[in-house]
Amino acid sequence: MTQEAEVFINGILTPSRPSGGSDPSAEQIALLDDVPSVRDVPGMLAVQVRNLDPHSELSAALMAGELVGPQIDSFSIKPKNKGFNLNLTGRDFHPFATIEITKGDQNVRLKKAIVESDSLALVKVRDSSVVPGTRLSVRVVNLNNVASNEVGFVAP
Repeated sequence: MTQEAEVFINGILTPSRPSGGSDPSAEQIALLDDVPSVRDVPGMLAVQVRNLDPHSELSAALMAGELVGPQIDSFSIKPKNKGFNLNLTGRDFHPFATIEITKGDQNVRLKKAIVESDSLALVKVRDSSVVPGTRLSVRVVNLNNVASNEVGFVAP
């Protein structure tokens, strides 16, 4: 790898710099803090590089580690008068995490959202704009802005 290289993590161009070692063309340090869309999403890191001089194709992906954060593993929905309750089970929920439910690009108003433990969150939705059959998505966002996987569901 030359100094004139691009680093891609999970398909996203990520700024990098030479490591400063004895052969600066051999190693690059990816600057994850410069790309929150990579840094703030838990999961495996698939790293690829491409030389710019001379130009080359992207390398094969190398799984270079895993970022950890909240993870929604399952959920249950109970219809209620004028809304529904949603129970989320997973892992690594921070006690002061927020729960976000969206309808398209709009936030859904939550009546109550509580993180009971690092593996359970309870949500009450009583938003009149959410009618049965509405497609929604939910995620848990920890205090450091690291978000869980986004889970889609249909309002009962």
